[in-house]
Amino acid sequence: MSAAIVTPAVPLSVATGAASSVAGLREKAVQLSGTFDATLSIEWSLNGVDFEPIAATTDLTAPAVVSIPFLAQSVRVDTTVFASGTPVVTVLGDNPRTS
Repeated sequence: MSAAIVTPAVPLSVATGAASSVAGLREKAVQLSGTFDATLSIEWSLNGVDFEPIAATTDLTAPAVVSIPFLAQSVRVDTTVFASGTPVVTVLGDNPRTS
């Protein structure tokens, strides 16, 4: 098993970040870390175009770790409220192609 890390951009204003590919990663988890006063949602897509929030990651206001138990091609971060700080989002998954 070989782990792969993806770090989607987190907008430091009310905005939606660019999509990051997680295609090929299995058993994914998302970690929100850093010191911040903001509200974030992590969104996923099967086709890289149409995004939906991951239910357990809507309205995140504090560091957290959440499992993504389904296939996804892309993830992105939606900042719905931003006051200050630097939130960091990290996606970790198993990449079976490099095992």
